[in-house]
Amino acid sequence: MAEPTTVAQQTTTTVRHRAAAADRHRTGLLQHTQFVPLTFFVLYASWQGQDSFARWLLAFEYSAGLALLQLWLCRQLRPVNKLMLAANLYLLLGAAASVLQLSVLQWLLDLWRAQALFVGIALLNLLCLLTLPAGCLSAYPQHQRAGQTASLLLWLASLLAMLPAMLTQWSLLYSAFLPLLLLSLLEKWLSRRVSRLSLRPA
Repeated sequence: MAEPTTVAQQTTTTVRHRAAAADRHRTGLLQHTQFVPLTFFVLYASWQGQDSFARWLLAFEYSAGLALLQLWLCRQLRPVNKLMLAANLYLLLGAAASVLQLSVLQWLLDLWRAQALFVGIALLNLLCLLTLPAGCLSAYPQHQRAGQTASLLLWLASLLAMLPAMLTQWSLLYSAFLPLLLLSLLEKWLSRRVSRLSLRPA
């Protein structure tokens, strides 16, 4: 016969459920706001058509604080979204180039503009692809082949995402933000596929 549950045990269980629910809510909120710093950068850099590189440098400086805050808030998320990480590193790199007056880095950022973001994403994805057992998408190394395949697809997509910035003079909304949004949707779909595989026996 099962022992009756005490009031203390019920209270402990309730507290744990509430803590777990709060943690899930916090995780979901962070996942849905991962590109807030880059969104702010895009809006400020191209506000009312003022798309000059001097405006970009100011946008880098102002968005760097948001990028640091975002990285700190997401420090415990597993796996870390590599697109978010690359985007925030791009913003921090641009801020460093502006604040420290790094002329060579400023020249490269001015030359590449939005391409630099996707070059960073592609390099980070390639690094994860070559060094992590399941690539850049999954925290489940028991399904290495699925993770590596998904990571390879995301890396190829990040290369294709450079094309709008390379071939056109579109604004940041079309050359950076929308390609990154499509990459993010692809990343979520691939990550869910690999995560579902993790529920099966290895």
